Amino acid sequence: MSQNPLRVNETVQEVMKIVTEMAGIQLGTRQIPMIENRLKTRILKLKLKDYDEYLLYLNRNRESESQALISLMTTHHTFFFREFTHFEFILNKGLNSLIEAARKRGDKTIRVLSAACSRGHEVYSLAMFFDFHLKMAAPDLKYEIWGTDIDPESVEYARNGVYKAEELKQSPAMYIDGHWVRGKGKVSDYSKVRENLRSHCHFETANLLTYDQFLSGKKFDLIFCRNVFIYFEANQIKSITERMLQSLNEEGLLFLGVSETLNGLGLKVTSVGPSIYQKPSSQPQQTKPAPVAEAKPKIAEVLCVDDSKAIHALLGKVLTPDQGFRITAKAMNGREALEILKSKKFDFITLDLHMPEVDGLGFLEKYQAKDTPVLVISSINRDDMSIAQKALQMGAKDYVEKPSLENLAQAGNEIRSKMKIILSQKGSAPMSSSSRLNVTAPAVTPVAQAQKARVLIVDDSKTIRTLLKSILSKDSRFEVVGEAEKPSEVMALIDKLKPDVLTLDIHMPEMNGVQLLKSLNQKGTRYQIPAVMISSISKEEGTFVLDALAAGAVDYIQKPSSQQLTEVSRDICEKIATASKAKVRVPTFKPKRTVVHQETDQDALVVI
Repeated sequence: MSQNPLRVNETVQEVMKIVTEMAGIQLGTRQIPMIENRLKTRILKLKLKDYDEYLLYLNRNRESESQALISLMTTHHTFFFREFTHFEFILNKGLNSLIEAARKRGDKTIRVLSAACSRGHEVYSLAMFFDFHLKMAAPDLKYEIWGTDIDPESVEYARNGVYKAEELKQSPAMYIDGHWVRGKGKVSDYSKVRENLRSHCHFETANLLTYDQFLSGKKFDLIFCRNVFIYFEANQIKSITERMLQSLNEEGLLFLGVSETLNGLGLKVTSVGPSIYQKPSSQPQQTKPAPVAEAKPKIAEVLCVDDSKAIHALLGKVLTPDQGFRITAKAMNGREALEILKSKKFDFITLDLHMPEVDGLGFLEKYQAKDTPVLVISSINRDDMSIAQKALQMGAKDYVEKPSLENLAQAGNEIRSKMKIILSQKGSAPMSSSSRLNVTAPAVTPVAQAQKARVLIVDDSKTIRTLLKSILSKDSRFEVVGEAEKPSEVMALIDKLKPDVLTLDIHMPEMNGVQLLKSLNQKGTRYQIPAVMISSISKEEGTFVLDALAAGAVDYIQKPSSQQLTEVSRDICEKIATASKAKVRVPTFKPKRTVVHQETDQDALVVI
């Protein structure tokens, strides 16, 4: 490609002018090498000869090419759950207030704006976050996430909702669960967002300099405008922020990137957290109550189990007291860890999978104190996740790749964020100073603290019992109170354990699940408890399922395999949760089967 220096400079200056005029983005001399490199890519894509031809092309196609330049020159570097301290802040200091405000308004909907959302990572992170926590803390509430970006290509990318599966791994497993579908064959490296999450997310192309058009008539509880103001001048930042504040609800929060600030702009805002701002209250000043002394947060004590001294050293840099953690013991294998745990308790355990003597799976099999959460930190073959999945089935809460010096900052954020989220679900979680519970926040009683549905699992397969127990134990709505291998054990266990709901296998020794259900639901018995049938739903079992529903079963579930764990666990939990609240109703009629006699070669259509 021929390059006349004067023409190159003229073209670069024209591009900088267009981008600044359209998007307000300030490109200076430091960005010129980047602009030149990206223009080369654009010229090659358009099959033009040089900068001269491109400048002519730009002038002839100014409107369409200007939009292409916006896409080319704006940065799209982002990832799921970026700057996790903001999610911590919402969980520990903002969620209760948001819930109370939504209920007071009557619309019972929390609305969130992600401005300059790029390709949607932030939008779907927020959706996963709220989907998980609202189901526990406020199941009566809905949520909406709006994402905007100046680049139409990025907006379409976000709407499509397809990302490399590798990108999702840094997200906490409890957030990912049930929200993404992994591709198969040629697209096996990609995951697509499920409609149950996608339906809450809306995307529009919008320019921050003309944001009134988008904001008109809209009000939000949270507005995220992160890592974009670094491209704007002070007067532009002030103007954009003033518009956003007008669309922020009274108790709403505005989030900037952690390296950005509104200081010195003369805006009427109050800083309430790391780059988090709130409008001053318009309510009349009242006498403030005496401040409540805030308890000093506990540092989470961690046992690090790994046969690599280098990993011990790296984790020592990641899990520091100022972040809310301290490694107080180290073990080089599972055997040493089990010995340490005989005499000392910890708040958390990090676990390698590949170790001598007793490996990670061996440790999980022998470790009995399941109240201490375990995070697997291991080198896992990305093409075969079966070991990691097995670790999750055996009680580990989540997994991450081992950190290295090259990626320590990002890996450290991922490790800490996953550990904090896991600890937050324990009820009495030690947190860092940036994520203390707000003692003055209005009280909200989460479902997690309400009475749990007591589940009795009935199945002659130990593998299925273990799998179901693993799925249900990760959902705060349930408590697995017992397991039965044989139908003859069930009545005694019901008397002893008082379950709220049963899961029943169909094929078992002594009697099948339908016969057991009929005996439990006989008129006058005290064993009439809602039941969900577990079946592989083969052709041969179809009649059993119909009989079970006729005998009073509330629903049925496809028997999961370990490979299907992530995909079906949400459906299993939802069906069992629904069944636990149902009243047993045994129909007085028997289903009538009609045999269709087919006398031709054509397919018969049976309409029910």
